[in-house]
Amino acid sequence: MQTVSEKRLLKKIMINIAYSFLVGFLLFLIIYGFYIIIITSNIRIKAPYAIMVFTIIFILSSVILEHRGGKIPRLFIGSVLISAILTFFIVCMVNGILAILNNGKLPLDTFLTVYSLCSITAFVGLRILKL
Repeated sequence: MQTVSEKRLLKKIMINIAYSFLVGFLLFLIIYGFYIIIITSNIRIKAPYAIMVFTIIFILSSVILEHRGGKIPRLFIGSVLISAILTFFIVCMVNGILAILNNGKLPLDTFLTVYSLCSITAFVGLRILKL
């Protein structure tokens, strides 16, 4: 029979593993998508879709920054920076997903190594952010 503290510890371990693997997989897709963009010089997502993603993120981040007390010049500068970074990550992630779906030529050993490193990085990042 497990004690209450053992159950809490087990729950904490499982949550950390799940979060680390989930964020690690997203990080893997971003890195793999960026790698494919560099190697092939081909972005698989069309520009209008990327611009639409940028627009949605810009509007959302502007509203959030304004709600937090941001003033107009800094509000738009911050929103542009946030939108550019997140759009880049999303484009890389979609590129990684499409590369895997179309090619699927990533060796299992390479996938497991990179995925493990991404999961470790995600765990450390989550611990630093205390999530």
